[in-house]
Amino acid sequence: MRTLLGWSFSALLLLSAYAQEPNPSRRPIVFTQATVIDVKNGQVSPDVTIVLEGTRITALGKVGSVRLPTDAQVIDATGKYIIPGLWDMHLHFAPWETPLLVANGVTGIREMGSDCHPAFTDKDCLGEVRLWQKRIAAGELGPRLLALSSWPVMARSSWPAKGPRGFAEDLPPFYAASTSEQGRQLARYFAERKDDFIKVSGHLPRDGFVGLAAEARRLGLGIAGHEQLAANAIEASNAGMNSFEHARVFLFNCFRGATEFAHLNMNEPDTTWRRRMVDEFDPKICQQVFSAFVRNKTWYVPTHLTRKMEAFADDPTFRHDTRSKYILKPRWKAWNEDADLMVKEDPSPEGRKAMKDFYTKGLEITGMAHKAGVKVMLGTDSADSYVFPGFAVHDELRELVKAGLTPAEALKTATWNGAEFLGRTSESGSVETGKLADLVLLDANPLNDIRNTGKIAAVVLNGRYMDRTALDQLLSAAEATASK
Repeated sequence: MRTLLGWSFSALLLLSAYAQEPNPSRRPIVFTQATVIDVKNGQVSPDVTIVLEGTRITALGKVGSVRLPTDAQVIDATGKYIIPGLWDMHLHFAPWETPLLVANGVTGIREMGSDCHPAFTDKDCLGEVRLWQKRIAAGELGPRLLALSSWPVMARSSWPAKGPRGFAEDLPPFYAASTSEQGRQLARYFAERKDDFIKVSGHLPRDGFVGLAAEARRLGLGIAGHEQLAANAIEASNAGMNSFEHARVFLFNCFRGATEFAHLNMNEPDTTWRRRMVDEFDPKICQQVFSAFVRNKTWYVPTHLTRKMEAFADDPTFRHDTRSKYILKPRWKAWNEDADLMVKEDPSPEGRKAMKDFYTKGLEITGMAHKAGVKVMLGTDSADSYVFPGFAVHDELRELVKAGLTPAEALKTATWNGAEFLGRTSESGSVETGKLADLVLLDANPLNDIRNTGKIAAVVLNGRYMDRTALDQLLSAAEATASK
């Protein structure tokens, strides 16, 4: 289990160097002649003036219609496009990644690994993440930590035989949520810890999951995470699952052998099962799952990059990514070892094809789900192998377009949709008067080509303006830290 205390001292020094109050001069910032992207409706508004004061957008309108503060820093945005700050709704935060996230326009994250499971460590990881959340809220450079998860709830069979305090059996039995009452007790435990939502991981017993979900709903706690084989996707959605993470949820549930596979309770399907999931895919089954998600307002976070790594683990071009220069050496080593193991699992041509087809089918199903009305949020699972922090948001946007979403629809998953899911549309998710001053200035129109989200001219985070030179300095500092 990771812990914030394990990150390098040099990374912390890097953060300290950029820990400044937003817009320390307190001068208002004015963008003139900008083109604003309306992410809610997929439209553009040219010739716009935007006024930022403190941490808010205080005025917005056509050029000439907005009164400009006399002491403002005026920025000519002719030929530029302004979008809301990008949100990664499935990310495992590490402070050393902050420069990479900010330089890529990521201004908000839903943290999916905020606490550490007591069976693995006795560290208070949630307390450490909350400390960073407070520091960022107080003005330190970093994306907003929008929601923090519980430790991952997993079946007792997934615990180590011996934990940090001795035998794992010494932990309270309700941690495993083996029964309905234990599930309810665990939900109350997380409510007392003031977690923002419950993260479910390993395959829980059906009664335990249903009890956990019922009590969580009563307490106003959301549930997000992995598919639960003992309760299929429709049952889990009906029980109150708020968001499913990873495209495999549909692959696991939408093929004719789904019931047989669920009874095996496998942690990961081998290539034989992945082949069956692709070949036996039944769109009629999936339409039933989609209907349940739409009816229950269950959201979907595909994280296609995680499946892409599995598919291309044997591809030298994929693995020799120039962005590796920003990754800490121990992590880069672990990523390469992970890819080697993925290939070793089944190096045969048939096995590698099964992995690629599994990834491709996931993209296809995401397009189907979106067309059926399932609400999609962008998440990267940053920290997973070859998911490059910050850059991954732009990579995943391209994956969503590959899946069949238009550039406007994909951009909405990384802006408005996350704010809608978290109930924060009154202050975030779009470029409007009164909202938080979290913006990205682009050199080209992302509605024409989603790759243009990566052409960043400047970022405004919590009212602090960083031009291209400042962003390049962040990247250079991150590279220097990774090289040590």
